[in-house]
Amino acid sequence: MIESTSPEEQAVFVAYAGQLIQKTSRVHFNLGQEIVITTEDKIRLCLTRHLSRIEKANAWVTPLGVLLTILVVFPTTSFQPFIFSADVWQAIFIISALLSFVWLVGTFRQSKGATSVRSLFKSIWYSQPPTVESVVADIKRTAIAREKPETEQPVLDKSSLLFHDTFTTFEGWEQYGSGQVSHSSDLSHTGRFSLKKSSQIGKGDPNGGFKEIGRSIGLGIAFSGWIYRPDQKTRGNADRLAMEDCNFNGYGFAVGHFNDEVWIERRQQGKPQRLGELFTCSLPRGEWYQFEFLMKAQGEFQLRFYDHSGSEIYTSPTVSDSKYNSFDRIVVHGGFTYYVDDLKIQAI
Repeated sequence: MIESTSPEEQAVFVAYAGQLIQKTSRVHFNLGQEIVITTEDKIRLCLTRHLSRIEKANAWVTPLGVLLTILVVFPTTSFQPFIFSADVWQAIFIISALLSFVWLVGTFRQSKGATSVRSLFKSIWYSQPPTVESVVADIKRTAIAREKPETEQPVLDKSSLLFHDTFTTFEGWEQYGSGQVSHSSDLSHTGRFSLKKSSQIGKGDPNGGFKEIGRSIGLGIAFSGWIYRPDQKTRGNADRLAMEDCNFNGYGFAVGHFNDEVWIERRQQGKPQRLGELFTCSLPRGEWYQFEFLMKAQGEFQLRFYDHSGSEIYTSPTVSDSKYNSFDRIVVHGGFTYYVDDLKIQAI
């Protein structure tokens, strides 16, 4: 430490010390990072899966405890007749031991899929890296959108809007058959909530839920909304929505994720009957896609699908039918589990 020096001498010394440190020291930079850009919906879905797998990883503890208890007690127990004979009690213990062993094996197999923190992060990362072509297309789409004046942006004609539900509340929704629809905060496209279509095992279509729209409307409408089908395996691979009357007669569509097929269908007392041919169309799982079901005044029906960015995925051929022409409710049929949001009915 230097004492009794003038401020000028101290400044010279500090400058000299700085130059000496730069000449004799090495500075190492290790600031590289992987940046992950994703959505709240995907984070919530990945965390839900992660928690479920953690629970499965520890599920073997209970059957192991039961099995060990039986194995310890069985050799030292002298069975006595009580309600049943001693032989029956002995058989019950043996069967219980076998069932506990099968239970233990099943939980061990499930625990193999248990996830680690690293695998959780990998599931959050973009699973399919973007190609050069997709990046260029996104850049062009963004540039075109910026160049358009505000007057050219599409404006919703509110006078043609007959119904709109963003699921801020769940008022008016009822269960249909043995189905189950619920107000869910798991995922959403607009706002914080959506409709979750679930069901008991073996209780798929036509079970589900419905909401009356408060009026009877005829053909000449466009029924649209957003659907999210999780990318993990689920029971009943078809997303199916319809416009129906009080007897559950009407028209709807189905998106079959198993075979990448879509079709238009007539509903008679809730039961489906396909109209026309099957159309090949692969719609995304693990992200929201938009549907638009055109029910034209002359009894012609057509489907359109769009991805999350608004790009058209598929437009179906027209199918004709004239059996029903009055509807007063939206019905969510199909398999489970999937999510529905931002439902609209507009006059066309």
